[in-house]
Amino acid sequence: MNGAWTDWTEYGKRAELGGQFAIDNFSVKAYVVAKKSEPSEKADNPMTVKGKRVTASASKKSTFKKAQAFKVSDAEGKVTFKKAKGNDKITVGKAGKVTVKKGLKAGKTYKVKVKVTAAGNANYKKATKAATVKVKVK
Repeated sequence: MNGAWTDWTEYGKRAELGGQFAIDNFSVKAYVVAKKSEPSEKADNPMTVKGKRVTASASKKSTFKKAQAFKVSDAEGKVTFKKAKGNDKITVGKAGKVTVKKGLKAGKTYKVKVKVTAAGNANYKKATKAATVKVKVK
């Protein structure tokens, strides 16, 4: 109905109809004055995530910025990272910084599974996706 004129003669002088509309009691043709707003459905977050391959040193600590270790695109809301699985000497910070401590075996490639979460906003839902970063140690 959304603000359309309607013939309410059969309903008499009701001030409210089913809790949804307030109507003008003083005219034969009542105008819908107010309609309760329906909650809008949030869309799925369009975030895509892909882990990259990085090369670390076996003899010293190595750090990699988010952009070096991950490709995150179309995320709606704040993006956070959390390590889900992998070697204890490899850590992932909340902002996506990957740190590789010294002492890992040279010539080996380690896989680190990371959960990437986009918080969402007024229009998009929260989304969590997994990415795998491959760490090659030289």
